[in-house]
Amino acid sequence: MALIKKLWFVNNEGKRVLVWALTPSGYALAGEELGRQFKVPRHDVAHQFLEQATGVNDLYVALTRKLGAPKPAQSGRPADDFARVPSAFRWVPIEDLDLPFRDFAWDPPASSRDRRMQPDAMLEDTVHKRRYLLEFETGSATVRNSQHKTATETKIGRYCKFLLGPTETSGPRTHYSDHFNDGYKPVVVFLTRTEATEPCQVPLQ
Repeated sequence: MALIKKLWFVNNEGKRVLVWALTPSGYALAGEELGRQFKVPRHDVAHQFLEQATGVNDLYVALTRKLGAPKPAQSGRPADDFARVPSAFRWVPIEDLDLPFRDFAWDPPASSRDRRMQPDAMLEDTVHKRRYLLEFETGSATVRNSQHKTATETKIGRYCKFLLGPTETSGPRTHYSDHFNDGYKPVVVFLTRTEATEPCQVPLQ
């Protein structure tokens, strides 16, 4: 009974990268060990999205690994460089994130459209009561372009409507507070593969 299987993708350097994914049996065993039921994906992550998925997973592992140099495996003892179940924060993967909302235009003629936010992952800081919505950017396009509106700017605009936009109901409620009525402060984080060469400020209107 196999618990893991091989997948692969080609990175931005043209190199083939091997990764591992859980099988249905692996998900079942993980659920037994952690005392929760996992949603088994109906399909494997497509090759073109694997680099993004593994990048997000690498962030999780980096946040949960034990500090210091890892100790190699010894007789009867496993290596200690594995990720641990976090206690200071809660991690929500993309499979469990589905945040629909309606983008309502108040200017006449009034209209609304169904929208959906689906961050690549979400981290909830239970100590400081903050909720980090994580976006892992693997594309080669720039964040800002003077000639046209970029995909990143469009995504930021949608986040603004989700976090700050009022709902169609009365009262000072936003789409975010409709989904998360716990007082946690939302923080949107964009992760990129390269550093910015100059400060970048994106208009939020």
